[in-house]
Amino acid sequence: MKKTILLFVLIITAVIQISCTRDEIIITTTTITRGAIVLYEGIGTPGSGDYSFINFDNDSISNDVFRNSNNGATLAAFPDAVFLYGLDMYIVAQGNYGQMGKMYKIRTSDNKLLDTVSFGVNPYNLALSQGYFWVTNTSGETVTKLDLDLNVNATILVGQNPADIIQAQGNLYVAKKSYTSEYSVAAINAFNNEVTKTYFNAPPVSVVYNGGLVYVSTYSLKKLYALDTTSVAAKVDSIDIPVTEPAIGDMVAGDYSTVYVLGVSDTMFASNIGKTVYKVDIANKTLNPIPIITSEPGGDIYGISYDYVNNRIYVTDSRNGSSGQVRIYKPDGTLVKQYDITGSFPKRVVIKYENQ
Repeated sequence: MKKTILLFVLIITAVIQISCTRDEIIITTTTITRGAIVLYEGIGTPGSGDYSFINFDNDSISNDVFRNSNNGATLAAFPDAVFLYGLDMYIVAQGNYGQMGKMYKIRTSDNKLLDTVSFGVNPYNLALSQGYFWVTNTSGETVTKLDLDLNVNATILVGQNPADIIQAQGNLYVAKKSYTSEYSVAAINAFNNEVTKTYFNAPPVSVVYNGGLVYVSTYSLKKLYALDTTSVAAKVDSIDIPVTEPAIGDMVAGDYSTVYVLGVSDTMFASNIGKTVYKVDIANKTLNPIPIITSEPGGDIYGISYDYVNNRIYVTDSRNGSSGQVRIYKPDGTLVKQYDITGSFPKRVVIKYENQ
């Protein structure tokens, strides 16, 4: 009997010791109040991607927030999109290449998972319009339409490798990956799901809405095209972007007359990652030829975002795949603040304001 009791005590002690050394099951609750949510891809394996929270009130940062708030549960591989709506946060993860990905619905007050759904083929980015989420399936040729409870409503053909997506004036505008075989932007009517396409002479890799027009960046052509939203997707103007880099990539809208565009330094693998950010005056159709932001030595700008309330540019730097960094700039490129995060390849930043 004593031997049995002793054996039982030893087993329990070993379990406790093992548990205490596994940091992934140490549960901490992060309350998302006012600050920045930073989504990072990780290294391509399930669980290596998560999100950090930068608290503006006390200037602190919490890492691996999803895992630490959900009993060690992890996100699928390559989480690439995050969206705040009401009291909830929605995250899209690609999953393994050529397979279904996942969408997560998370309560922001305590970061607890509310629901999840598997769908699509490597879902990549999303927009919200008319009470539905519209998610691009980047390894396929469709956009999936889901309601706020994550029920799939429709699947819409838009052309190969859809990636970036925005909503503007009752339409969803869908750009493509830089390696796509179809150089089109698809405009989806949010009311009837009908698709209208506009074609270009190079891959249209990013879309933004500003000043009543949709702007499209064309990769190796290095030109911005303006589309008239009243006639769905008609080209009405263009702006040359004669940067020294071989291509241009992601864009973000600044104030009503400004678009920021990423200079892509290496196109060997159809990359959409760069080292410089340029400022474009869309009102006067001029480019500032001097980059306002340049990555640090050994780093790569993996994403750019804009805080429209505080007029700040957020740049996420992969730092060659090690722990990432988030840098905050004024519109003129003056560095305001920087934060190191534990996750690899930070991709998206969304701002949570007090009234959300």
